[in-house]
Amino acid sequence: MAARFPHEFPLSTSDFVWLLGSLCRTHRVAWDPALALQMFPPPYSLVTLHEAARQYGFQLGETDARSVDWTQVSFPVVAFRSSEGETRPVLIAKTGDGRALYFEPGSQEPRTTELAGLATHFDALLLLVARDQPGQAAEDPANSDRPSFGFRWFAAERLARSVSLSEAAIAAVKAGPNGSALTPEECSFSS
Repeated sequence: MAARFPHEFPLSTSDFVWLLGSLCRTHRVAWDPALALQMFPPPYSLVTLHEAARQYGFQLGETDARSVDWTQVSFPVVAFRSSEGETRPVLIAKTGDGRALYFEPGSQEPRTTELAGLATHFDALLLLVARDQPGQAAEDPANSDRPSFGFRWFAAERLARSVSLSEAAIAAVKAGPNGSALTPEECSFSS
């Protein structure tokens, strides 16, 4: 049975921007904090984080820290730490030799903790991060009947319009200047 976590615990604006920006930089995704703040205004929660991550091509999966097999995890992993009534995200960058290397918001200096004590050092909630592969992005149901944009789409549309224009031109030539059919002599372009 999947663990259930509260989705409404608040994230500060700075933590939201730091976490989303860190994920983007780690996966080499173009990142502009001002644009992210414009697209996703406060207040911030796990729901907002999931939506923003999806917008940048990430999938976030929730799991319980006590049940994770650290040898099978794809990094980075988002963990949370509660202290003094505030919950803040941390980014676990890697594990090895019985230790976990992680970063806290606003810090470029890595910290370490023992894997055995990880469940007591952080909250139970972990967010596993996966990057959508090109071509695997979820389609927007509103646009599912629309052809995808690309050269093939453009070429087919252009060809359809060219045929329509040429048919209209032929009909106009056949109709003549007064709406009557032209004779072959009137269609001659020689002088």
